[in-house]
Amino acid sequence: MKKIILIVLSVITLITISACVVQEQENETVDSSFDKMPEPFFGEQGGNPYLAPFFLPTDNSDGNNSLNDIDFNIIEQFIGLEKFYEWIEGIGSDYLRAPQTSLLDYPNLYTFILNFDIPVDELKEFMDKQQRLGMESNSYFYTNEEINIICSLDEARIAEYFVSDYSIVIGDMIYPPAWVYFNSFGDYEAAGITPEMIEEKLDLYAEFSFTAEAAEAFEAKLSEFMETDVVLDRVSQ
Repeated sequence: MKKIILIVLSVITLITISACVVQEQENETVDSSFDKMPEPFFGEQGGNPYLAPFFLPTDNSDGNNSLNDIDFNIIEQFIGLEKFYEWIEGIGSDYLRAPQTSLLDYPNLYTFILNFDIPVDELKEFMDKQQRLGMESNSYFYTNEEINIICSLDEARIAEYFVSDYSIVIGDMIYPPAWVYFNSFGDYEAAGITPEMIEEKLDLYAEFSFTAEAAEAFEAKLSEFMETDVVLDRVSQ
């Protein structure tokens, strides 16, 4: 069986975003500037697997192996658990309270390699060995393509491959749904995000359990940006 240190989903207990709730008078429409968006979810969302891809650029998907998971064997081989836990404790959990747009801004396998200056030649040799063992025991391993991409240390290449399906990647920047939800149209333009990029993600945005107020505000915001009526077939609370 795979032995993985789960970084993200095991530590999410309470997501709070420092965004104020838009207080509108009854029957008034949402402010067209969308400077302040309602809290997207009800208070306690601890352990909800749908929230990782809302806030983080990469996630634990059913497709590519996740960059969020660091193989226990890699940790033991190169630094040991004590140093690893010191690193995680030093980072804290603030990165879980706001959308992250760079692989460098939260703990993952890429930042692990950089932080501990892991020799990529030795890492590749070890990952190749783990792959052979994994294939023999039908357990967890990275593919040849994934090993080559990780060991390239090419941030843009790693971001493009391991990006969550829910996020938009432009170069080495990744924009998760929370970033789209909270940021302004001016920010969209500066980042190079187009209505077409948003359109490709609408069905995935609809999977999140927004509050009714948040879903309505998000629909209005996207409708104005895309200049078309947007309806998220969502499961709102």
